[in-house]
Amino acid sequence: MPSQSLSRLTTIICVIGVFFIARSMLSPPGTPGAADLPRSVEQIPQGGAENPLTQAELENRVVDATDDNFRQLLSQASGPVLIDFHADWCGPCRIQGGILEEVASTLKAGKILKVDVDANPQLAGVFKVSSIPMLVLYRDGEFVKSIVGVASKDEVQTMLAVQ
Repeated sequence: MPSQSLSRLTTIICVIGVFFIARSMLSPPGTPGAADLPRSVEQIPQGGAENPLTQAELENRVVDATDDNFRQLLSQASGPVLIDFHADWCGPCRIQGGILEEVASTLKAGKILKVDVDANPQLAGVFKVSSIPMLVLYRDGEFVKSIVGVASKDEVQTMLAVQ
């Protein structure tokens, strides 16, 4: 009898191990891991001409970020900053954009930066974007997490919750 219990336990452990191995192998090819992304604002290259941010860029909760203004927007934002890497031609990105606009209307702190990967290839390269939509969360200038694919309204609200 004890040998049967040991056999079942071994089988369960093997199944769990296979699950985690398969799960890690099923992530989309080229999906950046946390170690691949800039850990802080200082690790993001400065864009082109550094122009002062406009009042709208400072006040709006959702801002279009570019290779040139991205680092400034990220470093001057207070609270959580959610970066949405997207493209105009991407259907799932349009769905994600609608979710982000809805969440932004209730956002009390933080900012959502929208980065068009076609128009801003430098940022797409720095963040190793190979699948879109891709959301990256920074809090107080430090990397927190990233998600590839459409995130639900609840997931986005949880990510942006001020802790």
